[in-house]
Amino acid sequence: RHLRAVGITADVVNGNGRRYPAHVLDAAVQDLRTHLHESAGQGRAMLLLGEAEHPSDKGGHPNLLETVVRWDQVAFDGAQVILEGTVLETSKGRDILALLEGGVTPDISQRGYGTSVIVKEDGKQVEEVTALTITGYDLVVDGADPNAGITMVEATAEAVPTIQEQEERPM
Repeated sequence: RHLRAVGITADVVNGNGRRYPAHVLDAAVQDLRTHLHESAGQGRAMLLLGEAEHPSDKGGHPNLLETVVRWDQVAFDGAQVILEGTVLETSKGRDILALLEGGVTPDISQRGYGTSVIVKEDGKQVEEVTALTITGYDLVVDGADPNAGITMVEATAEAVPTIQEQEERPM
């Protein structure tokens, strides 16, 4: 099944106290797009994958057998990272499909690494990301960005609206 999703929102402080400026996300997505379309002989060819929950939440590194989504397209629209991909028909991928068909819509959470600085705003500390390398977008129960999540699940020939399309979400 084909998915569309919002991966992350720019210029807002998320639930982890982190902010990803638009120019940082734009640069990270441009770099990622370059490598998504390379062949193995051209350099750093890669797949952009998503697991069921973050690898760090499961006590370790990414695990191929935990992969449930292959993200085929990634774009930055100036405000959000937009993803398109396919749920893989693994045992865990079929579990995700069953959850989606049952009306359970997971959040999306970005996985990556980079650099940041701590800035103070309104008496609070905010981690401002200054450089980013994106390594994945995982399906999670409670993501840090309230705007990130699956926006469309496509059946074989017809689109099946998700809960997010049917009702307003708190922002």
